[in-house]
Amino acid sequence: MIDILLSTYNGEAYLSEQLTSILNNTCQDFRILVRDDGSSDRTVNIVRDFASAYPEKVFLIEDGRGNLGPTKSFEALARCVTSDYFMFSDQDDFWCDRKIEHSLNCLQALERAHEPGTPCLAFTDLYVVDKELHLLNDSFIRSNRLDAGVIGDIHKTLALSVAPGCTMIMNRFVLERVFPFPAEVTHDFWVMILTVRYGAAAFLDEPTIKYRQHGHNVLGARMRGSYLLSKLSRISSWFRVYGVLFRALPFRVNYLKFIFWKCYYIVVRI
Repeated sequence: MIDILLSTYNGEAYLSEQLTSILNNTCQDFRILVRDDGSSDRTVNIVRDFASAYPEKVFLIEDGRGNLGPTKSFEALARCVTSDYFMFSDQDDFWCDRKIEHSLNCLQALERAHEPGTPCLAFTDLYVVDKELHLLNDSFIRSNRLDAGVIGDIHKTLALSVAPGCTMIMNRFVLERVFPFPAEVTHDFWVMILTVRYGAAAFLDEPTIKYRQHGHNVLGARMRGSYLLSKLSRISSWFRVYGVLFRALPFRVNYLKFIFWKCYYIVVRI
């Protein structure tokens, strides 16, 4: 069984399409756990309609905690995991029909290559699409000049956030290492770092999601020519987030190695 964790916030525009795409996957051994993070639109009503129509598949987690922000909302969902595997989902994408099947196969192959009880994570590529799901780019990884090989080295992993959470699948042993999530660090980056440090990660070079770009994404795809400008405009935020991250990490970091790889990936991605 796989627990699919979906944190929603004012997602009425695309949520029905996303939930339908998940429910239409070839692998049906899953349940969708949804936590709403304080929506003011019809998002909760949409989730309730799906939970009523698919009572064994869709579950609304109502914890009364209100708006926690995306990282802490996903942490709240992760604490509800009881299955052997779990995945993160965004509210506005579209899952390809074999995403769950192929992701699980990749993860289980990784598990077989390691000792029982090893925290394991697999992630995939994405199609970049517009709001109507028309293809903009057939590889998020290559179009963003990302290096999936960073998962072989903890300092490279710290320097380059390579995997959107919506592409990830993890075994439950990951949960033994990741709590609590620092609120200022994105949930996917945090989980990837801890998994690489204490377990193993793998990349499936296959797009499994249509990653919708609609102007309201929390984190969108990188647009050509804008990368360096965006980095310069967010430099103070960059220092603050990494300061929080390093203080929260349960292991020591070689800061010279980190700085080298951070600068390296900034340069090669310009």
